[in-house]
Amino acid sequence: MAEVLTAREDYEGAAKVLETINLEQTNRVVAPNEKADIWLSIAENWFSFDDSVNAEKFINKAAHVMHLVQEKSLQLRYKNF
Repeated sequence: MAEVLTAREDYEGAAKVLETINLEQTNRVVAPNEKADIWLSIAENWFSFDDSVNAEKFINKAAHVMHLVQEKSLQLRYKNF
C-alpha cells in the first residue's frame, strides 16, 4: 500500500501506512535490516512531504540498529541523511 501511495506522490499517506507496522513490541523477531529499511523508508517519505521533524524521529530509531545492519545499501541510505 505504501508503494502505491509513494508512486502517487502521497508521501504523508505512505509514511502513515508504514508507521502502523509494529517493529518493537511484537512476538516475532524482526531483523535489524528489516527495521532499518522500514524506518528509513518512513523518514524518506516524511522528507518528501517536507516534514523534517517526523523524519528525524525515524532516523533516530534507525540509528539504534545501524551497528547491527550488514546490508551495504541500507548503510548508504542511512549515511545519506
